[in-house]
Amino acid sequence: MTLPNFLYVGSPKAGSTWIFEALRAHPEVFIPEAKYVQYFTRYYPRGADWYRKQFRGATGQHTAIGEVNASLMCKRDAIERMAALVPNAKLLISARNPMERDWSAYLFRQRNGEVRGSFREAIDGSDHFVSRASHYIDCIRDLEQYFPRDQLGIFVFDDLKSDPRAFARSIFEFLDVDSEFEFNNAGRKAYAASRARIQWIATGIKKVSVLARDLGMTRMIARAKKSRLLMKTLYVPIDKSKTKQIPLEDWMFLCERYADGINRLGRYLQRDLSHWFDPPSHLHALADACNLKQTVAPQ
Repeated sequence: MTLPNFLYVGSPKAGSTWIFEALRAHPEVFIPEAKYVQYFTRYYPRGADWYRKQFRGATGQHTAIGEVNASLMCKRDAIERMAALVPNAKLLISARNPMERDWSAYLFRQRNGEVRGSFREAIDGSDHFVSRASHYIDCIRDLEQYFPRDQLGIFVFDDLKSDPRAFARSIFEFLDVDSEFEFNNAGRKAYAASRARIQWIATGIKKVSVLARDLGMTRMIARAKKSRLLMKTLYVPIDKSKTKQIPLEDWMFLCERYADGINRLGRYLQRDLSHWFDPPSHLHALADACNLKQTVAPQ
């Protein structure tokens, strides 16, 4: 049994499920059937041998062996554990416009009954999924204390939206697998946004899935998520035209909150990310409301 040589470490709501599906499809890549092995967080006390068993399906054809866990990047204890066990692993990171990512994460948590307060309460709270995961450059600097820069593959969610096939190729190139492999579902969203038909049933099933994961029944979880009938029974697609839009005051708040981080990330990547400050379409009439936009020239 072997240990992984790559990990997707974050962020959530930045294409992690799409990346998971792309990696699962590649014949030279092995990842466990279910996302979130959670060894470096929830299951660390089970020991390294338990972790190795999660990759027992890997064969000689798999030159890239890893997992997708979108909640590792900004957790110092998890980073230290990764560095101790898999110091040579390549780390995949996806950075999405933090204003969009925070709002998407909040709505996701809200739909699933995991946050009940206001948006401001959520992003200033202890929920890592909403409150911490968009501080990309700070998290990257934390990673660099333990992993060299050439082991960090930092991708931008914009590229996934604009050219999914090229985005997949760039990930495959970073992992040193055949970059010409065509991911057939590249242009399709991994999962359409949805909400629970009956909240208490969905909440109960989520608790059962956590128990099943604790008991090592991850394959059952993965197959259940792939069941279209089950998903249609539990969830209903969201009409995006009726999706709650971020209020102007919250957008302005996030612009100010992330202005320094966005510009630092742009300099780090030598890439202009100033368009991230552009207001979303429903705020275009108020395009001057967020005046923190700065051009970040490549250095």
